[in-house]
Amino acid sequence: MSDKIYIVGHKSPDTDSVCSAIGLANLKKLTGTTNAVACSAGKLNKETSFVLNYFGVPAPMVLEDLHIRVQDLMGGEFHTVESTTSLREAWQIMKDKEQKKTLPVVDEAGKMIGVITIGDIGMAFAERVICEEDSNCPTGNLLPTSVSVASVMHTEGLVSFQEDDLITDVRKKMVETRFYNYPVLDAAGKVVGLIGRYDLLGLSPKKVILVDHNEWGQAVTGAEQSQLLGIVDHHKVGGIQTSEPIYIRVEPIGSTCTIVAQCYREQGITPDKAIAGILLSAILSDTVIFKSPTCTPLDKTTAAFLATIAGVDPKAYGIEMFKASSNIADRTPQGMIEEDLKAFTMGENKVGIGQVSLMGMDGFEAVRADLTAAIEAHRVAQGMQYLCLMITDILTDTTELIVKGENPEEVAKAFGKTLVAGSVELPGVLSRKKQVVPQMTTYFKA
Repeated sequence: MSDKIYIVGHKSPDTDSVCSAIGLANLKKLTGTTNAVACSAGKLNKETSFVLNYFGVPAPMVLEDLHIRVQDLMGGEFHTVESTTSLREAWQIMKDKEQKKTLPVVDEAGKMIGVITIGDIGMAFAERVICEEDSNCPTGNLLPTSVSVASVMHTEGLVSFQEDDLITDVRKKMVETRFYNYPVLDAAGKVVGLIGRYDLLGLSPKKVILVDHNEWGQAVTGAEQSQLLGIVDHHKVGGIQTSEPIYIRVEPIGSTCTIVAQCYREQGITPDKAIAGILLSAILSDTVIFKSPTCTPLDKTTAAFLATIAGVDPKAYGIEMFKASSNIADRTPQGMIEEDLKAFTMGENKVGIGQVSLMGMDGFEAVRADLTAAIEAHRVAQGMQYLCLMITDILTDTTELIVKGENPEEVAKAFGKTLVAGSVELPGVLSRKKQVVPQMTTYFKA
């Protein structure tokens, strides 16, 4: 199994979660950890895509699941035969190719029609391999070329697995059956490999470093079963527990990428123009071009340092970045909900809070009804007590909080406000982390 270290941000990835993963993985590689892999916990939003394209940085691999699956254990050479293949040839393949002693039998399209094992060949020709004087008689020479695999292959009771099957399910199936090796099929039914009982021996979980979050509820599926190596974040500390000490760096600043940039400087490494550019972009995004109350002096000085390397003016570039991603006409209601959505537990309530940043509210009223309906549908589908969407106007420093839930008036009370047409007006509110989550958490835990 691969020994990769996956560096990944939260679900519904934003620019900070994606760029901090890329930046940290790059630093790890520069300092000797060559198996570090930057990941995105989902599809890139429009802003992040703009940032990566602007600085010519390839999009990271999408990692939405950390469970171990069959495809994670597949590797090495494997062979198949057709039903017309002679037993002698099948034997030779098993003997000479270091093949697992099982051969899937396939048709002309590569789809499995049977299985033959070394035991099947031995049983079929046991009477031919008895040599009275030489117990080391070359068995393969006694197998006639006229007899084909079709005469002894198994075609009933076959057990195979799909590439994306969970290893936990595979293990259970192996306990129930007697085979040593099992064919692996793709979605079209073609054989793509083999997996054996011994592949599961000493199985270790995938290794992961979390960036821009530290709660299992925001992490990719299966993260709880992974080997957590570290956390780099700038949010409140959640409920993650580990069985052994890990590296944790959580700072009360505006962006995880500020921390990553500091890691470069502490290692005496200057990031290249592209990495500096995406780290800067994330700082500008999370601090709303330094206007958010989460912004600290360190965010500003780090941004200035990165901007010099990237060759851009922070404020001018920041405005261009937000404009590129704020066009309502280019977004669907569901996309607006999911593009920056985080889940929280507040008292007894499961709460989702998303955020959409706009450069002015032009065109918003045209989508309000559809968006509001989509918020309620998503809340119900996800089993949330409340789902709130922050519509943040960067030009006026104001947020409209659209609220859907069992008792939406309770959310308004958390801010000392009255719910009007399903929304709460929050002047001066730009930060979910500092101006929305704490107030709601305190209210619902009271």
